Amino acid sequence: MGKFRKTIKDVVGVLNRIAFFNSLIDTTILFCILYLGLTLINLFPLELSLIFSVFYLISKWVGKKKYYTVQLIERKFPFLKDKLTTAKDTLNDDNFVISKLRIEVEKKVSKVDASSLFDFGRVFFKTSLVIGIIFLLLFVTAMDFRLFDSENALSKINIGIDTNYRLPSFGKEESSSGGLEFNMPNEIDLNDIEDVKNNDFKREEFLSYEELKAIGAKEYKDPITEEEKEVVKNYFDRINSKGD
Repeated sequence: MGKFRKTIKDVVGVLNRIAFFNSLIDTTILFCILYLGLTLINLFPLELSLIFSVFYLISKWVGKKKYYTVQLIERKFPFLKDKLTTAKDTLNDDNFVISKLRIEVEKKVSKVDASSLFDFGRVFFKTSLVIGIIFLLLFVTAMDFRLFDSENALSKINIGIDTNYRLPSFGKEESSSGGLEFNMPNEIDLNDIEDVKNNDFKREEFLSYEELKAIGAKEYKDPITEEEKEVVKNYFDRINSKGD
């Protein structure tokens, strides 16, 4: 029974791969058509084409799996009619009649050619269509041809959102709402700033370092009197003598 279960598994696996291959070809055609059309109107061709194609591939594969079943093999090969389906449905049963059926089905399944499940005429047509669309897409891209620029048109649409962000200004001022409002002049008049180079400063108006030092030494008044300094000095002398 284990050998026959593997045979049925192989048959179902071949059917699933054929279903996916056909779904993939149909999805590729859809992707190319969508990409070409969206490129002509410049409306996010790659993103939208991928999104629609992924959903289409999933739905198409589910539909193809319902079509590519053992019943399809029975229709293509009448000598397996009802026998393959019965053998598949009775995998968990085991008796003399079923065992005999499995042996018969296994011999006849070996004569089935999987390529007969392909419609090579349709596959060739679809493949040629994909190649043709790709060449047309390359031509449109190389020429940068557009019927309409949708992205540019969408960027000009006003959706009512104020995009002019106003930065808070510095300088506190109490607002009417009771909070603090920061204000700052929006414009600075550069004419109000005098060019330093145009000022007639005389060198003698500036004081040298030695002059500033002399003035500071003359005008500095020490807040501690000489008597207080003597008291502090004697205090520390006594502390030092005790430490010795």
